[in-house]
Amino acid sequence: MVPSGRNLSPGQSVWRRFLSAGPSCFPPQRVGSAPFLLLLQNDWSGWGFHLSHSPLFLEDFSMTWKHWKQVLALTGFVMFIAGCGKKFNPAAGAPPSSPQVIESGDMSLLTVNNAEQFAVVHTGETRVRSQLQVTGTVTPDVSREVPVISLASGRVVDIKARLDDDVKKGQLLLRVQSPDITAAFDTYMKAKNDELLAKKAETRAQDLYSHGAIALSALEQAQNAEQDAQADLTAAENQLQVLGVDKQHPSTIVNVYAPISGVIVAQNVTGAAAAGVTYSGSATAFTIADLSHVWILCDVYEND
Repeated sequence: MVPSGRNLSPGQSVWRRFLSAGPSCFPPQRVGSAPFLLLLQNDWSGWGFHLSHSPLFLEDFSMTWKHWKQVLALTGFVMFIAGCGKKFNPAAGAPPSSPQVIESGDMSLLTVNNAEQFAVVHTGETRVRSQLQVTGTVTPDVSREVPVISLASGRVVDIKARLDDDVKKGQLLLRVQSPDITAAFDTYMKAKNDELLAKKAETRAQDLYSHGAIALSALEQAQNAEQDAQADLTAAENQLQVLGVDKQHPSTIVNVYAPISGVIVAQNVTGAAAAGVTYSGSATAFTIADLSHVWILCDVYEND
């Protein structure tokens, strides 16, 4: 064993400066896993040291001073790193045992970081209406909805408008080929011929009555027949006008026009479909609504 009272030689002055840091930098340490323990005395006045349990120094004093310096340099470097390094504290990252409470004198005061980012304004009074969020639908005003009806029953041969189109009053919407036009024009032609014949008979009766050839009753019968024929002719003309047929240029095609200006909100006909009351279940081909005024129907619960 190396005697504990061995002193350092003058050649070891460099270690005196190295070890002058004091025992605070070199507490007793276990270096690695080897049983090598270097104990330094708290009193450095004698510059003594103890080496024990080292396989390098047990019963072996034949090492030269050069070897001793290498061993001491390595040992001192390891102790310097281990002694002066930052010690691991397991509780360093743990939360505090009790939360830190900072009391504030006025709870109405708030601390805001980077307050210059927020504009300062004066407070004021604003009246806000109460709001209630409900579900509902927007529907046209029923007093502003007008159905488009084809008075002539038949087959749709052409459609000029579609659902959601904006239309103007008098705009052509669809064309219908109808046999009703043939029947109405036939009635008109017969009424016209009957009226012409009745007119001639009345004129002849007036002439005969003026010469005393016939009685007054015969003249009155002729006049009544002419009036009936005139009534039938007027009715036939009105029928053609209602169907939209020009009596001077008759055609089997009926044009259906928009009765008002608005938006088509419903469409019940397609190409080659039936139109009118006779051949279809609904006489309404389109529905036009004026959306300048609408209704909003909401579902509100009783407790609201």
